Amino acid sequence: MAMRIEIPLVPALAAGDSSALQGVVTQFWERLPGIITPFTCTISLGLLCSYVDFVNRTSFRVAAVGVLGNGLALSAAGFFVGRLLEDSVLAQFFSVQPDQARLIVIANTGLTGAVVGAIVLAALKQSEHARKVVAEFARHTRVADGYPSLAAEGFGVPSASGGVAPEYLGGYSRLNAEELEGCYICFRSGFSVPNLITAYVVVIRWDEADSCLTFEEQGRADAAHTQRGRVYIPYGRPFMSLVTVEKGALRLIMVSRPDKQEPARGLIMTLSNPGGLHFTPASAPIILRRVVGDIPRVGYIGSDLPEYEAYRRELDTVIPAFGLLGVVQPGVEAETGLGKAGAAVRLSVVS
Repeated sequence: MAMRIEIPLVPALAAGDSSALQGVVTQFWERLPGIITPFTCTISLGLLCSYVDFVNRTSFRVAAVGVLGNGLALSAAGFFVGRLLEDSVLAQFFSVQPDQARLIVIANTGLTGAVVGAIVLAALKQSEHARKVVAEFARHTRVADGYPSLAAEGFGVPSASGGVAPEYLGGYSRLNAEELEGCYICFRSGFSVPNLITAYVVVIRWDEADSCLTFEEQGRADAAHTQRGRVYIPYGRPFMSLVTVEKGALRLIMVSRPDKQEPARGLIMTLSNPGGLHFTPASAPIILRRVVGDIPRVGYIGSDLPEYEAYRRELDTVIPAFGLLGVVQPGVEAETGLGKAGAAVRLSVVS
């Protein structure tokens, strides 16, 4: 408010206009209605956030306090704004009598304040809970004695506490990862038999002992290869990894993070066992779709089954948007400039 008076006043006084003060004050008074609402909202939210008990109150009760407190504060602000606005100004925005227009201003401003109060306090409640979880984790986390290099990678280290995953898993909290928990139908193309889709159930849940998300496969036709492991969620990247590590063997599923409408899409990297003792690395597109209602058909899905076409269409959406398979194609070439001399190097396109 002081700056709104000072900024136009100082140049006028510097120019020797001694009567500028009255004009500046008049201009400020005319624009005062535009200041009252944000000023009141700022003070109201500041006081509410300072005195509300976020620790011992549920998110619903905290949001209710925001609705009531900020709604009443902005209703009062709307009352003053309505009184300060002239009838001619109100007539430009409302086709009713000035008194009715002022009631509409009060109602609209109060409703806006209630919505803003609920959103801000509910968000602060969530962030305060996450802050306390991280602080508790930092207080309890310790490094395994005598194994600093292993501890950095998370091997041989006690699990994190307080609902936060260890740093080597991504350091995510249960609060931020709970939306990923649930039951998924997982399907991918088979490795041994052409045009065969393998479908099974993947359950992702929070493990209190390991303090991280874990996954477990269920309903696999090849039950001997059922996998279970931990979920890695790197910070700032839209993908997550379902990793199995057992006796030196590793299997990786890297997929996009699912939401309520879209499934998780990506690639699986594992070993295929076409026969006997022969193993070979294999990769394929994979889909994890959240199960809503009954679990779809699982097992080996051939082209004669009704689910086959729907599964195949979804698998076709993986590449290239959610995964790339680097295969060199003969006969297709491109040129790129490399080196200080700008020599052209002919490279085969990788698709």
